[in-house]
Amino acid sequence: LINDCFYNKNNLNFKKEESYLDTLIQLKTINNNHYLDSYINNVIINEVNNFINSTDSSNENMSEIYKKISNLLNDIDTKYILENQSLNKDIKIFLLYLKNNQEKKYFVNENNTLTLNIGDYYEDISNNQELFIDNIEINEDNIEILAHITSYLDNSFNIELIKYSNNMTQENTSIIDVDNITENNVDVLGITWKFNKNFKINIPIKENEEFYCYFNVKYNYEDSTYDFKPYLTFNNNLIEDTQIIKHNKSISLNKNYLKISKGFNFSIVIAIYNTEDYLNETIDSLINQTLDFEENVQLILVDDGSEDKSLEICKNYQKQYPGNIVVLSQENSGQATARNNGLNYVKGKYVNFLDSDDYLDKAALESLYNVIEHSKSDLVISELNSFCLKIAIII
Repeated sequence: LINDCFYNKNNLNFKKEESYLDTLIQLKTINNNHYLDSYINNVIINEVNNFINSTDSSNENMSEIYKKISNLLNDIDTKYILENQSLNKDIKIFLLYLKNNQEKKYFVNENNTLTLNIGDYYEDISNNQELFIDNIEINEDNIEILAHITSYLDNSFNIELIKYSNNMTQENTSIIDVDNITENNVDVLGITWKFNKNFKINIPIKENEEFYCYFNVKYNYEDSTYDFKPYLTFNNNLIEDTQIIKHNKSISLNKNYLKISKGFNFSIVIAIYNTEDYLNETIDSLINQTLDFEENVQLILVDDGSEDKSLEICKNYQKQYPGNIVVLSQENSGQATARNNGLNYVKGKYVNFLDSDDYLDKAALESLYNVIEHSKSDLVISELNSFCLKIAIII
């Protein structure tokens, strides 16, 4: 029978014939060896998953298929399904749903959150919802977000966006309704298993406005409404990171909220160690660029445990340009560590590392920006002027 499961399943044509399920049922029935329990159960679980993925939901014998799968899963301990490393979370919960004769229910916890219950499995759905941001477009006075959310809840839920303009406090809060909601459900074996909503939202913005926002899902259950914040994820087709920079706006993602702040065309990261004799000229060469400093340049100064007045010089410049200059201080750990630390604060479209004893020509950033935008290059190399010698700068 095991040989049939692994080596002859193509001959059994299990993708189309329910007879393969009968083979698995027979295998489960004769399994009385304690040492093979885990092995046989995982064989059955994996092959049921393969069968589900390859079965046409329009099969006229679907009701019989449900019975056979439930029979297969009925005596399998829930732990074997939940601990199976080859299954994703969704299919695990779906198998539990079939194991328990397609029965599921919700109940309200003491903290007023909703829990999904299937047999002896419980899932806190209020705190485990995920919302995917598929696209973001930005213009001078508006941010348009296209997104979707998939939930185990039925379609009795709505979505709104809460905008905070003052550091996530309740002050200056506004609620923005979501537009153009379309629904398309997720079916498995012809069973509507999850509910998907696609939507668009427009967020009005003002010049240089910085704010936080999060999505709020409102679910109606038994004449009551429950609110929860889904986790946010950028769709991989949009970006593989947690930050987007468009049109001088930085949009960063942190678990269940977005932060919208001023973005820059350039972020310059400078690792600094005992260079007080050169530091003023280095920083001035950036401030005095032909490309307007306050509008286009973010300067991240990372003091790597200097023993001279380098850190004091950095703080004095930060006081003059608080919106552009970030000052960080760390124990002496080396240039690479200082630069990596600085990268965590980047809000620029393009990033450059500049040594603290070098300076840029007055038109360097403007020239480089024009070349990058015109050529759409991934890499631009030019000369820079050093106090001691000429080397290359890479952006």
